[in-house]
Amino acid sequence: MELRYRLALVTGAGTTLGREVAVRLGRAGAGVLAADPDTAAAQETARLVRERRVWAASVQVDTHVEADVRLLAARVHDLGGVALVVDAAGGSYDAFLRDLLAQEGEPRWVDAATLSRLGGRGAIGLLRAG
Repeated sequence: MELRYRLALVTGAGTTLGREVAVRLGRAGAGVLAADPDTAAAQETARLVRERRVWAASVQVDTHVEADVRLLAARVHDLGGVALVVDAAGGSYDAFLRDLLAQEGEPRWVDAATLSRLGGRGAIGLLRAG
């Protein structure tokens, strides 16, 4: 998957691994929607991505809360959908979020377990391999 000019949603983007992946996506030219329950952490991640001169925004989301997941899906819809989702949060509503996002197209998905196993660099390589 060519990452340049694509939009990625990164849940858990305020955590160490989520932030690393978000910044690496920015380096690869992808725009990033950084989602995290910690507003300040999500904003910092978005700022770090914008340093790469690509679009980034933050959104406060707890993927263990259904209402938050619905709002996240609405935000993604407003942005025209995402090409990929990197789930560093491992929320209890992951399947629900996947179903909601599938209505916008079928984004590539890397889940928390795969991300933990591969690490940031490995996840980016997996996404690039398509």
